[in-house]
Parts: sequence; structure tokens; C-alpha cells
Amino acid sequence: MNPFETPPASPYPSLQPRSSSWYQRFVAALSFVFVFSYPASAESQQPVEPLVADALGDHVGTRDNAIEALRALGPASLEALLPPALEASVTKVSATKASLTEASLATGEQAALDTLDRVCAMKDCAVSRLFWYTDLDTALEAARQSDRPVLSLRLLGRLDEDLSCANSRFFRTALYPDNAVGNLLRDEFVLHWQSVRSVPRVVVDYGDGRQLEGTLTGNSIHYVLDSQGRLIDALPGLYDPKTFFEEVRAAGKNARRAASLSEDKFVPWVQNLHSKKRRNLDASLRADLGKIGFHERFESLRIELHQLASSRSTDPSPSAHKAALRATSKAIVEAPVLSRVGRALEAVEPAPGSEIWPLLANLHLPDVHLDENSLNLLHSTHGLPEGPEARAVIEAFEESLALDTIRNQQLWRRTIHLWLEQTTSRPQLEAFNERIYGQLFLTPLDDPWLGLAPRELYSGLLPPKGQLVGPLVNPHKGVLQQAALELK
Repeated sequence: MNPFETPPASPYPSLQPRSSSWYQRFVAALSFVFVFSYPASAESQQPVEPLVADALGDHVGTRDNAIEALRALGPASLEALLPPALEASVTKVSATKASLTEASLATGEQAALDTLDRVCAMKDCAVSRLFWYTDLDTALEAARQSDRPVLSLRLLGRLDEDLSCANSRFFRTALYPDNAVGNLLRDEFVLHWQSVRSVPRVVVDYGDGRQLEGTLTGNSIHYVLDSQGRLIDALPGLYDPKTFFEEVRAAGKNARRAASLSEDKFVPWVQNLHSKKRRNLDASLRADLGKIGFHERFESLRIELHQLASSRSTDPSPSAHKAALRATSKAIVEAPVLSRVGRALEAVEPAPGSEIWPLLANLHLPDVHLDENSLNLLHSTHGLPEGPEARAVIEAFEESLALDTIRNQQLWRRTIHLWLEQTTSRPQLEAFNERIYGQLFLTPLDDPWLGLAPRELYSGLLPPKGQLVGPLVNPHKGVLQQAALELK
């Protein structure tokens, strides 16, 4: 089976699968997708073939200049770059799915993939086919020219690097390659990402040349802005593809409505919008609880959720463990490592509804699917051949997606709705983002150690010379005395 063959009919309304016989049909459709989907300009009409040749060439300086020039052309520059990159991607996926190791590519094939990633400003662009701006002012100018809203991603690390924060890596696997999501983002939004700070990395060295490298802590959020740059909505953390599609599409429609509003009408409109959205969450929660036989739990849970949304974090430096538990999929990856880098997994008070969310996730699990593009990317990036092992990995990931989605909607997006419902002035994006990271994600951007510095026990981890991680305390004091008392 061709790894980019047409997947089954999309579960999302009004969007069709990308293409069958991918290469021939895709090349024929390139001019439509990437020229007619974006407004024409004098710059975008200049020939790109010479730039593509230079971008794929061997001379470093010429290559870098050509890539910069292609990025300046915007999404239309992908037209000539995608065919060779797609051919290399298909080769990689096909070989990996049939073997136990990740396929290696010829130098030219890998260069095509790497060049496309740099022009798109994201890893694995051959699968998602999305162009991202990295300057918000430039993205807003493109939004005004095309009369589109902006989807602005904030993350730790960089979207164009393998090791950005865990959730943003999941976005690149589960969301952006998805057929329906990709078409929506490409056709109806201007895309932008911004790194809020570097992501902490950890390396496990086995001493024999083998290493495992990963990231710790950090979360990501998608903001939807109107073409004037005003905050319309936000989706915190990871969602399943279907819910992400539905919520982003709805937010995009609202952003288009808001674009024509004057400043004096904008704030009341935002307040009313998010009041309705919070009530809609109540209605969906009541309906879901009824389906699993917990209808009587609704009122008490609604009150608990409102109290959580209204509360403020009082810890100026919450632990990375607490932050990790705010995102299920991320916590599964990070918690085992956090327990071994000097940060004990302290007892954390469970969030409201902790006994309910897994039941509701299971209720919605039949709607959670990774589409063919996402599955191919998972196979190629993780070196997983087709078979029972791959199926087990996929099913576990889909289960965590379902749980993340229900928690992010009912716990954290509910909080965002309340904040925007109570705003008395136009929300300022940067200040709002700092509040998100500090109070919602428990990852204050002014904490230099991101909750990883072990303040309360000696771990052998050393900070840079001359820098202190916190006050010296002795958590072991009294341990022996307590043991002696227990022996008596």
C-alpha cells in the first residue's frame, strides 16, 4: 500500500481526504493549493525555481540566502519545494514500516526534507505541508492582506527542531498532519509560532555510545487572533484531531466576525462570547455525565470547576512535577525522568473530577483517531514497523489524547473562558500568555529553573558556578529520630 494513499473518508464535515495516487494528483493541484489559497503579490509572482535550486545546493552561504528568500515569499514558495521532499518522505516511510529500523536516505533526499522544514519553519513539513511565520507582525500583515485570522502557537523550544517541548511534538504528529486539520489551517488561517523560552533537555548516556535524549517540562497553547491581532480564543495543551478541528474552526469564524468590531464594542463581545462558551461546557458536561450514569455529580463538579477557574496560584515556583500533571500525554513521558533528576514526585492534590475524566475519555474514545498521515509520520519518526507493537503504541497514544482533550476543555479552557468573560479591557496577548504559563501551566516564565531545581533536597545536581537554585534546607532532618520512635 502506498503510504500516502487516500485514507478513509474524513470524519470531519465538508473536508475531503487529500489525494490518492499522491504524487501525480498532488503535483497537478499544487498551483491551486498554494497560489489561489493565498493572495498574489509582486514578490510571490517572481520565479522561485532558481531559489529552489540554490536552496537544495551544496554551497552553505548560497543555500541559506535562498532559504531566507523563499521564506520571504510566504506559503507560495512551497509549490516548487514539495515534490522532491514528498518523494523522499514516501521512501522513508515505506522502508521504515517494512523494517525494524528507521530508514536512511540518500544525501539529496535528506537535503530536500531539511530544506523544506527550514522554509516551512517546522519539522516534518513534507507531511503537514504548512507554512509558519515566526514574526507576529509579519503574520498579521499577511492576515490583513488575506482577510484571515491568525493561529499563533506559543511553545517552549522551537517548532522547527526535533526536541521542542513534548506537547508541540505531539502537535506535529497528531494534529498538523491530519487531513482535515491541515486543510483547515492551510486554507483559512495564517500560521505563526513563537518560542517563549528554551526547553530543558535531558540526556541518558549508557556509557557505551548509546544515548536517549528528551525534554522536560513546558507546555504549549494555540491562540486565535483576528486580523487586527486581538485575542479571540485559546486552546491550551493537546487535543484529539477531531475536537481540535471543530474548536479551531469555530474560533476562526468568531475571529472573522470580530475583525470589523470597533474597540468599544470588542470587549463586550468577547465577554459575551466566552460566557456562552463556558455555559456550553456546562451543558456538554451534564450530558456526558448522564451518559455514564453520574448525572447526580454534575452540580458539585460544576462548583468545583468554577472554584478552580477562579483561584490563583500562590506558589511562585511550582515544581515541574506539578506542571507535568496538567497534561496527561506529557506527564506519561516526563514523570519517570522527573523522579530521577532531583525532583521527588511529591503528593499533589488531584484536580476536580479526577475520578470522572477517565470515564468521559473512554466515552469519547471512539471519536479519537490518528489519520493515515499521522500514522505514517509516527512510523517513520519512531522507527516502528507495522505490527502489534506499533498498534499498541498507537492505541495508548489515542487513549491519552482522549483524556487530555476532556481535561483541557473542562479544566483549563474553562478557566480561560472565565478570564475572558471577566475582562474589562482588550486582553493584551503577551500579558495573557504570561498568566497562562504562570497560573494555568504552572510554568512561570520568570522561574529560571522551570520547577526543576531541587530546593529541598541534596541531589548531586550542580547549577552553573556562582548561581544558587534556592535556599539550603535539610528535608532529612528528623528522619532517624522518627525511625527510632517507630522502633520503640
